[in-house]
Amino acid sequence: MHPFLLAQSWRQEMKDDTKLNKARIAAREAISRARVTQIMNLLQLPAEIQAGLLRPPAPLDIHSFSERRLRALVSCGEQEAQLARWRELVQELKSSAGN
Repeated sequence: MHPFLLAQSWRQEMKDDTKLNKARIAAREAISRARVTQIMNLLQLPAEIQAGLLRPPAPLDIHSFSERRLRALVSCGEQEAQLARWRELVQELKSSAGN
């Protein structure tokens, strides 16, 4: 499952079960709590980017956007910088998909 979709799933599970937290998810998934946090941080992306991941522009799909690239967007900090880099990334991927 794509990390962004996994983060959404975990967020919903935590919402549905108030006893569930990142530490329990980590234990259940046999990964570190830090890794759970890394994945969950993808939910900090602006709404426009999240919508673009759920409905990527053709010919792309969600797997066109690696976790590494998405984490780089999160680390851009300000929303405007994230959106600008997102738009560049989409164009870059669409160009390379056309080749």
